[in-house]
Amino acid sequence: MFEGAEAVYNATFEKFNQNPELKKKLLDTGNMIIVQCYDKDNILGCGCSKKELNEWFEQNHGKVIKVPIGSQIHSEKARRIGKGRNLLGYICMSIREQFRQDEADLNAFKALSLL
Repeated sequence: MFEGAEAVYNATFEKFNQNPELKKKLLDTGNMIIVQCYDKDNILGCGCSKKELNEWFEQNHGKVIKVPIGSQIHSEKARRIGKGRNLLGYICMSIREQFRQDEADLNAFKALSLL
């Protein structure tokens, strides 16, 4: 991940990690795609209006959308959402996955310590 994207990742991670209510809201999104819908930002956001974003989702309904995780977030190969790179959305989805993995690791450790 490039320095700028890494700084946004770290700040966003801490935002959710320090606030249990926000962390729960993030985890409650399940496997939904998270999009920063802002028409004037095609790097952190989708670069289009809510209407255009809904049209994009309609056009891509039923298609598999691979979500980049970790260092793949900044890759040029990362799927564009709407007209933008949606880095903030991908970062939130990556953090959500990290929280899930941390919880799974903790549960596995607890199970081992009970043996």
